[in-house]
Amino acid sequence: MSSGLAPPAGPGFHQARTLFRSSGTFWHLAKDPMNHFQSLQNLWPLMSLKLGTMTTIVVSSPSIAEQVLQKHDQIFSSRTLPNVVQVLNHHKASIVWSSALSPWRNLRKICKEHVFSTRCLDANRGLRQKKVRELLDYVKLSCENGQEVDIGKAAFTTTLNLLSSTFFSIDIAHHNSNFSQEFKDLVWALMEIAGKPNIADFLPLFKLIDPQGLQGQTRRYMQRLFDIFDGIINQRLQLRASVSPPTVDDFLEVLLNLGKENDTQLSCNDIKHLFLQNGLDFWNFHGDDLGDRIHGWLASHDEIQEHQSYRKGW
Repeated sequence: MSSGLAPPAGPGFHQARTLFRSSGTFWHLAKDPMNHFQSLQNLWPLMSLKLGTMTTIVVSSPSIAEQVLQKHDQIFSSRTLPNVVQVLNHHKASIVWSSALSPWRNLRKICKEHVFSTRCLDANRGLRQKKVRELLDYVKLSCENGQEVDIGKAAFTTTLNLLSSTFFSIDIAHHNSNFSQEFKDLVWALMEIAGKPNIADFLPLFKLIDPQGLQGQTRRYMQRLFDIFDGIINQRLQLRASVSPPTVDDFLEVLLNLGKENDTQLSCNDIKHLFLQNGLDFWNFHGDDLGDRIHGWLASHDEIQEHQSYRKGW
């Protein structure tokens, strides 16, 4: 011991050192996780994080990402289900959260053929033009009456009616009513809840307790949207049961017809979840900046008009 060398460290020391390094890593992770994982890709292209009882796999290498997303995508297609997604069994009927089995393939096929196909988009071109004309007429009438126009609300109402006309052949909102704002608040509330960290996702012990109240809020907002969908679906079913049902060509009619087929197990509950998911996906990608886009378009339109007037005067 006179040599001054320290005795060899035991396993407890290595565990403590590893824990200390992990704690330092997590402090950096909380600040900027994307860049932090990117800086570690040369050392650990494939990482496993234990967050509570939830294991998270981080792929930070392009070559490993290719293996996961292209060559072995079927194996890695399943995902961890957040607690709020399982409210009202939404994960079982959602095209986003359900497993890649036959029901998911069926929903994907339905959306591909009857919503996102080129044929359907071309067929709805006249409807899109009609909704834009209605928006312009509303803005013109408001200007003539000296009334202020909430561009964000007007754009949301127009887009909401475009979706409802495509799905249900009806306008579920009007520019002079508060229903579009209520619908928007419900959708945004669900998206905000889905983006909040939930302790029940990391520690399932808290799932039944729901300490943050996120599960209860999600159930309340989803049920309100489902009540709206129930009213529309029941009204359509009554029309179909009448002596001379009207001819309707929309997404709801397609789904109801598919529900009658023996090889398609599609219930009214599945239809409601499908409408909910399509609406959330649309507003997630397009709804946040609708008002900004309209403002930008109007500003550009004014500049063009002024430029044309200047050229005519010149």
